[in-house]
Amino acid sequence: DSANTAVFLFVLHLCCMFALVVASIVFCVKDKFNILHNSWYSESDYAIPYSSWVPCLFYGYASALLGVTGFETSANYIEEQKPGVFPKTLNWMWLVITLMNPTIAILAMGVVPIEELVINGNYSLAFVANRAVGDWFRTVIVLDSFLVLSGAVLTAYVGITGMHRRLALDRIMPNIFLWTNPWRHTNHVIILTFCALTVSLRLMVNDMDTLGGVYAIAFLSVMMLFCVSNLMLKWKRSRLRRTPIVHPLVPIVAGLAIMAGLVGNLIKS
Repeated sequence: DSANTAVFLFVLHLCCMFALVVASIVFCVKDKFNILHNSWYSESDYAIPYSSWVPCLFYGYASALLGVTGFETSANYIEEQKPGVFPKTLNWMWLVITLMNPTIAILAMGVVPIEELVINGNYSLAFVANRAVGDWFRTVIVLDSFLVLSGAVLTAYVGITGMHRRLALDRIMPNIFLWTNPWRHTNHVIILTFCALTVSLRLMVNDMDTLGGVYAIAFLSVMMLFCVSNLMLKWKRSRLRRTPIVHPLVPIVAGLAIMAGLVGNLIKS
């Protein structure tokens, strides 16, 4: 049920983003790409926040790296997936991100001047939707964002439940996490504990920018663990049958790229 809900939210989100792309293209064509031209060649501090192009690319890369968040949630359902499905989900998600994110970023500069886009960065897509179509489309994008975040919370609960069950079965965590609710047969101890911890984090941190920084570091650290675990498998479990098998340089290069993004976000925070 959780997987079906996640798929529904994913397809709905893709439809909303596709509609936003089409609306932005129509707006740019009607505007004869004047706003996009001015944004692209703008020399304001909002467009060029640093004196050199090197830090602009570096911090831009660090911020863009957070845009790939979501692909790691596929691992939350890996126990229910058939052999060979997990690599396909990663490939398709990376393909969608590679095509969608740059497209939306460029079209957004064609709908809203880059200065306004940066100022309203916390709700940029809703701002673009309002300018391209109107208030009703802005509401649709806001609701889509709410549902996507709800899906992220859902996958978090699924992931934490499966992980703690596995850790408890391996006697790494206390057996209390294996207790199940006789009514719904859910691990209510895990769910309630995770809920209490996440709510307490929000209550302790009032600054949303700080909380966003914590999320950025946590997400990039999880990505780094994918690389580290891959190398550990090659070193400690080289005879373990698995597919696909990549060259050791692949996780090393990926880990260095993630480390660069992590450093960039730490400096920005």
